[in-house]
Amino acid sequence: MNSGSIKNAGKSTLPFIIASVICGYANDSIPAIFPEGDLRNWAYRSIPFLSICVLFCIRVIRDVGAMSVSQIIFSVFCAKPEKKTLRITIDDTYASEDSRKLARARYDEIIRSEMNMNAKLMNYLSKWFKHTPISPELPSQNQKD
Repeated sequence: MNSGSIKNAGKSTLPFIIASVICGYANDSIPAIFPEGDLRNWAYRSIPFLSICVLFCIRVIRDVGAMSVSQIIFSVFCAKPEKKTLRITIDDTYASEDSRKLARARYDEIIRSEMNMNAKLMNYLSKWFKHTPISPELPSQNQKD
């Protein structure tokens, strides 16, 4: 087995281990939290749903982490005010041509960065809703109706 296969096995197994540990602790703490009766039975039955939620959260965190966190933070908090000041500089009739060109270049760079991040986000979201149609199987000649 090469090291790439080991890394893939480790990456795909770690979320299941984390979910198993969390669900194990939740299962052990149910008698202390919930009183005897239907509520306790409901809590035991909701453990599989808890594991699915934990696996979903881990996947979203991993996928969003693959996007540049610094880029997300920049576009959310810093890009909008900077674009506003750059726009003022670009539209200023008294500014020199060089400063307008520099402001236009920086403005275009921010716009490209935002478009790139939005494309990554849309690609990520479209993977969640992507549905490939399955073609029906045609019966072979040996099968009879």
